[in-house]
Amino acid sequence: VSNPNKWTLVSGTEIICIFTRNIIFDSVSRDPSNNIQNNYDPSYNDPDTVKITVTVAWSNKTSKVVMYLTNWQK
Repeated sequence: VSNPNKWTLVSGTEIICIFTRNIIFDSVSRDPSNNIQNNYDPSYNDPDTVKITVTVAWSNKTSKVVMYLTNWQK
């Protein structure tokens, strides 16, 4: 069995061949009804949720994905 490739997740911008990847981790806040707010408000911080935005650009093209990770077992 050969060793599998290993990935290292790096916050910020990284260039790999023709691809430029940018990963941003943001804090999340929720309103009193528990809905995620578009603008971060520290008074409603949700310490169990992180917003992750990944942008990959290449040859005048861009792909962007926004996702939320949460500690759902808490």
